[in-house]
Amino acid sequence: MASTAFPHSRSTNSVDEVIYGPIYVNDSARQQFFGTIRQSKPVKIFKSQYLHLERQLIESFNYVAPCQKNASTYSINFAQIIKQSASLFELISKHIYSQLYVCSADEVKGLKIKNFLSLDKEAGYSNLEVRSLQYYDGFANQEVNTPFIQLRGWNKASSIEDHEIPKWWTANNKLKHSNDGLEAYGTLENSLSSVAGVFVALHCIYGHGLLFGFDIDPQGFINESPKTSIFSVI
Repeated sequence: MASTAFPHSRSTNSVDEVIYGPIYVNDSARQQFFGTIRQSKPVKIFKSQYLHLERQLIESFNYVAPCQKNASTYSINFAQIIKQSASLFELISKHIYSQLYVCSADEVKGLKIKNFLSLDKEAGYSNLEVRSLQYYDGFANQEVNTPFIQLRGWNKASSIEDHEIPKWWTANNKLKHSNDGLEAYGTLENSLSSVAGVFVALHCIYGHGLLFGFDIDPQGFINESPKTSIFSVI
């Protein structure tokens, strides 16, 4: 695969039909259009998988308080959360990438993190900052609140560099084939960042109403979505 940011040809699908995008927050017609997408089976599955993952994270707060003092605390549970988050981010990314680019089934299987991160050009992952009232205080690791902050230096055209890959994804790579990286990478802060990363991806792609905030259903009715996530957008 070519070492460029966009090695595949664009499909005939419009970006506006696939990614909600940050500029449409107050567009009721667009909300209604994506209300239909949010009711689709693939998106409902993504949402269920995410909320299951988030419940595991919340359960961990019963044993390790979510605060800066415990940022480097490591555990098998945190390692599992990081790996599951990365796996879900990969599933979501492949689903979206294959809608925007012409890829064979084998090419989709071979997509890597730099392909996934290139979606930042359209989705605006790196611009989104989140917060959680569950946290006891702030964290020094900026990825906890801005999980794609490493991408802010990317020019949206050239190949993504290794240093622009999120640290929580690197943590996943250190954990998925060996326990040697457990102490250094299976930490509270990496688990928080990784779950926040999936939240950001789902929010940027599918918009308000999937995990929090108001929703406009396919019939055009405005509904206040349950605050199902521990995160909100700043």
